[in-house]
Amino acid sequence: HDDLPCMDDAELRRGRPAAHIEHGVVTAVWGAAKLIPLAAIQALEAARLLGCEEALARSVSKTLMRAAGGGGMVGGQWMDLMSEGRALGPEELNRLHQMKTGALLAASLEVGSVAAEASDKVRAALVEYGSAVGLAFQIVDDILDETSSSEALGKNPSDAQLQKSTYTSLHGLDSAKISARAEIERALDALATARIECDELTSLAHFVVERGR
Repeated sequence: HDDLPCMDDAELRRGRPAAHIEHGVVTAVWGAAKLIPLAAIQALEAARLLGCEEALARSVSKTLMRAAGGGGMVGGQWMDLMSEGRALGPEELNRLHQMKTGALLAASLEVGSVAAEASDKVRAALVEYGSAVGLAFQIVDDILDETSSSEALGKNPSDAQLQKSTYTSLHGLDSAKISARAEIERALDALATARIECDELTSLAHFVVERGR
């Protein structure tokens, strides 16, 4: 949906033609709409395969759908569209990106902790980690949108063309880089506070801030 003509009107995604370019707008809309309930079904089935109780499996699916809906990814995309041509303040931009990117990443870690029946401390730390990494991802995305080509990004840099507020337009390139690193430190501190030792999560955090270099 993000690439559709009525949204970002992007022709490239991951170095390939966007779905509406390759298959047409109707098929792209239908395909994206079909994937949303499929995600809920997959989450339920995965929880059941892990041996979760039915109530716990439903909680996993509910957490994922809440993060994907109006209070998360979809709501963030709506804010993004409504902000075109309008200057956002730092807090509003943070909220937009926490909803559009951070919420779903945080939810993916939360459902893992729910399925594992982790302690409240571990669950909160993983949500904090996901939120911070999600925000760092978006800050780096804004940096790359300004400094990279379509070929390097695998998509069309469109923020400036659509007159969107970004971390680089609000704070400048150097400050945006500092902010991205600060979010990664926040993510790693959250893991350390809860004594979570996971090489994969540490590597993911570093990858997010170092990608595109």
